[in-house]
Amino acid sequence: MSEKELHDWIIKYIKHRDLIKKEILSLEEKNNLITVKYKTKTHLYIIITNLKEEEIAKHLKQCNSAVNLSLIFPNTVKIVEAVIKVWDKLIEYQHLSLFFVNPRSVNDKKWIIFPQTHHRISDPASLKIGLMALYEGVGEY
Repeated sequence: MSEKELHDWIIKYIKHRDLIKKEILSLEEKNNLITVKYKTKTHLYIIITNLKEEEIAKHLKQCNSAVNLSLIFPNTVKIVEAVIKVWDKLIEYQHLSLFFVNPRSVNDKKWIIFPQTHHRISDPASLKIGLMALYEGVGEY
């Protein structure tokens, strides 16, 4: 599992998404943090290859109404299970998205979830089944 591979993948993803709109004003890369300033917002992308509850808490502090935050994870069973354990903390943040990425997948390369939105529209009892189904669509990284 390579942090550099995830880093390169998310940079390409960010730039590709901006090809038509041309809204990126600046893109700054520093280790596992990528800060993108758009015309209307700032978006932080943080690559996390080994999920720990205290690490998530630290990064969530950066998530507020002025900043969008995306946590970029390798698509692994361990990470999905760890996310389920901290789900109640994640759903508190409106501007948070989670990317689960497998750049080597022959099918989809990623799945993305917005915890707060997902929590509002889905049955909490089926959280694990739903997330594991999304995980399986991309495959283990």
